Amino acid sequence: MYKSIDDLVVDNSLWLKYSLNISRNKNLADEMLSDMYVNIISIKQKNPNKTFSKSYIYKTLENCHLKLLYQINQIDFESGKSIEYVVDEQDNEDEIDAYDFYNYTLQYLSETYDRNDWFHKTIFKYVMIDGMSIRELSRQSKIHFNILQSSIQSTKKKLIENYKK
Repeated sequence: MYKSIDDLVVDNSLWLKYSLNISRNKNLADEMLSDMYVNIISIKQKNPNKTFSKSYIYKTLENCHLKLLYQINQIDFESGKSIEYVVDEQDNEDEIDAYDFYNYTLQYLSETYDRNDWFHKTIFKYVMIDGMSIRELSRQSKIHFNILQSSIQSTKKKLIENYKK
């Protein structure tokens, strides 16, 4: 049990590991961690004697992730700002213009589906553009979670490689 914020900070690497496990994205994981600390601090201010378990912190991180996904999906897609969730951290080094990349992504996804990559495009659209969780898609489609996750990663990689050409 964690009685103070200082106790929580000692296990910061564990919380980062949890948030990376939930989000699969370094930028989102850092944001989730910050939000989690803000939430815990506000709870401690209202109730200084409150203690927190690891499972409570994990649930708080999950809630922060859902809140961030909701905020990302509420951003106007025409502005191209939501595409930051699509572009991996290492790919931001080349200063990809988010608006152009977003338009390229939409064009790529709307191309004819007669090629072999129609499956990957469809999965990518459901998860990254429409905001459906991988778990939910896995349950509804009966496709294994790891296959869906691998498909999304390969589509991201292909999108970025083709965009840079």
